[in-house]
Amino acid sequence: MSDAIANWRWRSLADGGLEHVAVKATAAGVTAEGVTIAGTGTEGYGLRTRITAEPEWAGFRGLHLTRLAGPTVALRHDGMGGWTDSEGKARKEFDGVFDLMLDGSAIWLTSMVRRAAWKAGAEKAVDVVRVAVPSLEIRRDTLKITAVEPGRLYRIVGETGEEEIALDEAGYLVGWTGRFERV
Repeated sequence: MSDAIANWRWRSLADGGLEHVAVKATAAGVTAEGVTIAGTGTEGYGLRTRITAEPEWAGFRGLHLTRLAGPTVALRHDGMGGWTDSEGKARKEFDGVFDLMLDGSAIWLTSMVRRAAWKAGAEKAVDVVRVAVPSLEIRRDTLKITAVEPGRLYRIVGETGEEEIALDEAGYLVGWTGRFERV
């Protein structure tokens, strides 16, 4: 496998914010590094993101987020459902969770939909480590995901209601009802 770099950009439909992510895929794994500028007025923020994953997005290895002039979050995943923080301290409340949800970002969905084998109409409850943006608060959450058209169109039901996500042929987000559109 030769190293491949792709650049993606999404616009937030909620506040006009912009996320730019460079994805580097190698035989050793995937690294997605991005910046987000979002929010308005005094609620505006900038965020640096770095996600590492197994080859072909098979699972998360780590997450590093820094809100400009604010806190940093670093989490590592052992590939078997165990999470640790930046100091190596076990995050037991996330034991058994394999997926990540990063509010305010479109890139995290790629691993979740690529890792699972989906059939049309299949519905799965997926536990996630959810990071709220811009606060960077971390908690466990569950999403209900239905494959409307596997590899292309999914329905997600979570705390904000029911939303649809559309993906391109490579598994990257094209649109997310009420949240993001690729530009």
